[in-house]
Amino acid sequence: MARMSGWIGRILLVNLTSGTLSERDITDLAPRFIGGRGLGAALAWEMLRPGLTPFDPDNPLMFLTGPLSGTSAPASGRLTVCSLAPQGYPIAWFSRGSMGGDVGHHLKYAGYDGIVVTGQAPRPVYLWIHDGGAELRDAEDLWGQGIMATQDTLRQRLGPKVQIATIGPAGESRSCIATIGTNEGSAAGQGGFGAVMGAKRLKAIAVYGTGRVALANREEFQRL
Repeated sequence: MARMSGWIGRILLVNLTSGTLSERDITDLAPRFIGGRGLGAALAWEMLRPGLTPFDPDNPLMFLTGPLSGTSAPASGRLTVCSLAPQGYPIAWFSRGSMGGDVGHHLKYAGYDGIVVTGQAPRPVYLWIHDGGAELRDAEDLWGQGIMATQDTLRQRLGPKVQIATIGPAGESRSCIATIGTNEGSAAGQGGFGAVMGAKRLKAIAVYGTGRVALANREEFQRL
């Protein structure tokens, strides 16, 4: 994989049905489709097919950063969430939302530009990402908890600096207005993507990284 400035150059692919995790090199896409919004559209063109519905296990749920994520650039921490949107009526369409907070920053620090989740877990799970490693863990005891309670529980287990994107009971019950929340007040509220997460039985994504984003010219970036 070629070294890139701004981008890590890879995304994490999660198949919840099989429980397998893999990686995809995106050095072919990232320079041509800038930011989470552009990268999500390019991936959707490859992965979506006619007849797919929001709660179909094959519907990809994407969490994507941009080339400035993980840097000190203003407003660069926003994380783009893309999928077929349950709020679309009567026909669901591919859409996007975004959330603030530090999940996007730490995703880059942990070694990924984004996550694409497909499939449906046989039981509730959460995804734990940490410095180039990732694993699915049981979340049966978290199912039914609200967004704040889930974050509190996971930080007790994983550490106080862990960043978490999670759903509450609305997402678990596939409410078409369900959000994905992080911290005290940030959420991906548009599209109803919390319901997609709930349909996949993915309770939360927890991430913490200690890496650094490569910049082509750090001194000039800092001056600007």
